[in-house]
Amino acid sequence: MESTQACFGAIGRAGGRYVSLDPYPEHVATRKVVTADWVLGPTILGDGCTWPPPYGRPEDPELRKFGVDLFAIAQKLVDEGKLQHHPLRVLDGGLKAVIDGMELVKKGTLSAEKIVVRLS
Repeated sequence: MESTQACFGAIGRAGGRYVSLDPYPEHVATRKVVTADWVLGPTILGDGCTWPPPYGRPEDPELRKFGVDLFAIAQKLVDEGKLQHHPLRVLDGGLKAVIDGMELVKKGTLSAEKIVVRLS
């Protein structure tokens, strides 16, 4: 809730768009000039989601077309070297390393890195 409030407060007087990765508390979305929504990553494929409320979404062919177009643009940028992932920090040690990686996140010792855990 606090991060949603901070984001709404940071959007200028002219308004804008707020999109979160989870449903947000409706009572925090108080500014009429801010359009608010949330996304569920897998729905970019247009397949919908059968998860329980509030996550469930119906199929959406328009969203599927948008997702296909978006992925084509992203792939082109990757191929041209204009879009790159964060540097990887590879952890060995199987499932125990997952816990180690979570500890790194919890302690705040990661910065602009993606953790990859080798399970084998």
